[in-house]
Amino acid sequence: MAMHIGEHCGHFGAPESRDGSPTPRRGPWRSDQARKWIGALATVLGGVDTLVFAGGIGEQSAVIRARICQGLAFHGIEVDEERNRTDAAVVSPAHVPVAVRVIPTNEELVIARSVARVLGVA
Repeated sequence: MAMHIGEHCGHFGAPESRDGSPTPRRGPWRSDQARKWIGALATVLGGVDTLVFAGGIGEQSAVIRARICQGLAFHGIEVDEERNRTDAAVVSPAHVPVAVRVIPTNEELVIARSVARVLGVA
C-alpha cells in the first residue's frame, strides 16, 4: 500500500522550509503531522517494509527526513545521520527492519503526464 503524505496536503499546520526553519511563504507542512500519519498507518497495517521520501522537501531536505523519522524507532524506522546528510538512496541503517529510501522524482513530468491523460492527449 502506498500513501502520499506531502507538502501539498493543506492541513498539516505551521509551515516549514526545506531546511526545517519556519517560513510564511511555504505551504503548510509539519514533520510532526507526517510522523503521526506514518505511525498510525504502520500501526493499522501491522508494520512497514519501506518508507519512501520522494520529491520536494522529502527528497531534498535531510533535516525534514530526520524530523519525520524521529521517534519512530519502535516501528523499525530510523535514519542514519551520515547517509541522510549525504542524500544516499537508502538513509536507514543496515540493521533496522524498515528501509528508508530517497527516490528522485520529476514532479513536473508526473503532473504533465497526468494532465495529458485527463485531456486525452496522451
